[in-house]
Amino acid sequence: MAYSDLTPEQKKILEANNQKPFANHNRLKELFLSVDEVVIKEGGVYNDKAIGQEIGVAFRSAVDISELAERLQIEEPKEVHYCMCTGCYAIELYSRAKLKATIGLHHGKAIRYEGWKGDADLSDGKELLEWLAVKGYEEPLLDFERHQ
Repeated sequence: MAYSDLTPEQKKILEANNQKPFANHNRLKELFLSVDEVVIKEGGVYNDKAIGQEIGVAFRSAVDISELAERLQIEEPKEVHYCMCTGCYAIELYSRAKLKATIGLHHGKAIRYEGWKGDADLSDGKELLEWLAVKGYEEPLLDFERHQ
């Protein structure tokens, strides 16, 4: 579809998205500042909100939250790309019981955050999924393995 074929609303969305920064390690790290709870829900993310309400796992321990953040390492994107779906899981970050950010997890391979331009590929998505399985949440790893 050519730019000229877009509706004014679509053009506005596209132009706003082009003003967003790319994901990088520092921006990802900033999302986790002051986070004291992480909730991972089944279903993806649409309009910066978790689609599903079923909680797969929640972390309140500073150690668990830090370990999760370490496993969300990304390959810093140089160009815009998007998975064409809403993702498989929503990672909600809370600070003092207030939702701070929602990150979409796409197929164990990439993450998406509304404040960034495009998706960011995970450096080692399988490590993240294996860690979640060790923590008692096996479904993301099983989903990943079924689709390989």
